[in-house]
Amino acid sequence: SCVLIASGISSYEGAMAAFKAGADVVKASNKKIDIPHIEAIWECARAAKECGKKVISEDDGHIINPRDANLSLLIGANAVIVSNPNELKQYDKVILPGVGAFTDAMKHLQ
Repeated sequence: SCVLIASGISSYEGAMAAFKAGADVVKASNKKIDIPHIEAIWECARAAKECGKKVISEDDGHIINPRDANLSLLIGANAVIVSNPNELKQYDKVILPGVGAFTDAMKHLQ
C-alpha cells in the first residue's frame, strides 16, 4: 500500500485540507512561516487526531537535543525527522533520511 505524506504544513486548517484531500500523514513544519515550531506540531496534531491520521515533526533546525525530539512527540507528533542523528543516540530507534529507512518509518506510523 501507498502512504501519502503532505509536507510543509503549519496550521490546523492546512492539515485538515491535506487530510480531506487524501493525505495519510502530514509533516509539521514552519520553514517559511513566522510561528513557533511547537505551535505547528500542535495545530497539525489537533487535525490529525480529529481525522485519525498521523503527524511527523520535521526538524527545520529546531531539534538539537533528545529533549526537543521528545517534546515534539509529547505535543502530538507520531514521529520526528532529525538532521543530526548523533544528537539522539540515546533513543531506541533513529530513522536516517536518505538511507533506505523510509519503509521502516512507515511501519511505525501505521
